[in-house]
Amino acid sequence: MLFELWAPSASEVEIQFRCCDVCSLVYFSPRPSSADVDAKYRRLGGAASSSVHRPTVTPIDRERSRELFDTVQPWLATSAPEVLDFGGGTGSLMHEFVRRGFGCSLVDYAPEAIPGVRRLAATMPELQGQSAFDVIVAAHVLEHVPDPPALVGQLAAALTPTGILYVEVPMELVGGPPKLREPVTHINFFTEPSMFRLLGDAGLRVLRCWTEATIHANGRAALAVRAVASADTARAAEQRPPERSATDRLLALKGLRRSLWLAAQHPLLWKRFLRGRPFGRR
Repeated sequence: MLFELWAPSASEVEIQFRCCDVCSLVYFSPRPSSADVDAKYRRLGGAASSSVHRPTVTPIDRERSRELFDTVQPWLATSAPEVLDFGGGTGSLMHEFVRRGFGCSLVDYAPEAIPGVRRLAATMPELQGQSAFDVIVAAHVLEHVPDPPALVGQLAAALTPTGILYVEVPMELVGGPPKLREPVTHINFFTEPSMFRLLGDAGLRVLRCWTEATIHANGRAALAVRAVASADTARAAEQRPPERSATDRLLALKGLRRSLWLAAQHPLLWKRFLRGRPFGRR
């Protein structure tokens, strides 16, 4: 992807991590353009379309879907919402919502969705404002995109007046910038302050923003920044905006202090370890 699509004339690429002094988002530079990222995912979507296997739901998918439903259920304003999974691959995170009879849709480059989920388009602009959703899920998406504010604005515009947006991204900044295996997957690295700022700038009311261990698609327990935001700005929030300095404190955690912080804040990591199940930062 890097040397064929993003930098075809280069023989080497140097990338620097940077941190925004205003919102504390950590990102790398130079950044790929929207066209670069679109080309990447259209290529991956084309590769997926050549597969002979129909979309399926694995036991890990079921576990993650149940956990997602339990997380957003307290904020649902209607008993039968229309739910959109944005960037969810084949829509496997919608399994529990489908099982409960909710209307589920998907926007993704993947050509097919699991049974019970309607694939509407590859990107949000393709919807052209024709649909409104009570719940939009963007799980492990914002770390990949070149313009998170623009995307969140598009998602916010697709909510009903009382709709909620759920976002989840990996937390990769405990103890410093992540050690990337390659630079074409994650290009943004969020903490609670930067996520809170991103959603608020889109005109949403952040109901809750928090960090905890969740189950990753590979079955590992991993840290994630999670947030629920509402299009109804009169709705009461559960917390005040976190201070920007929270990011600096996370980056500075080293050695024993880092281990104690993980053990105190995220017991799921240790519970899964004691049960013989893997865990990690990703």
